[in-house]
Amino acid sequence: MQITSPQQAVEQQQWRKYHANSSNKKNLKEFLLQEWGANHANGSNKTNLKEFLLQEWGSNQRFAEKIRDRTLYVTHGEICYKIFEDVQGRISSRIVLQLCSHQEEADT
Repeated sequence: MQITSPQQAVEQQQWRKYHANSSNKKNLKEFLLQEWGANHANGSNKTNLKEFLLQEWGSNQRFAEKIRDRTLYVTHGEICYKIFEDVQGRISSRIVLQLCSHQEEADT
């Protein structure tokens, strides 16, 4: 795995520590998925993820290749955003009024 960000460096360090101390040998993706729920039980982590998706995936053209024909919906606060690749192959982000909500999230 090539490390391309500080977050990936931290994840790889966590993986090495886990793998060295574990008799249950799992691959990195399984480990990260296992940690996903615990990581996002913290409200600030969820907020940071939403902000990252909106700021990076919603405008950075390098993610066009990953999104391609998919549409990503991100709700942040009361506003819902649609992130997609437009007809020119560029990343676009739009507010979707029909999906905006004034309800609070239930963490149950």
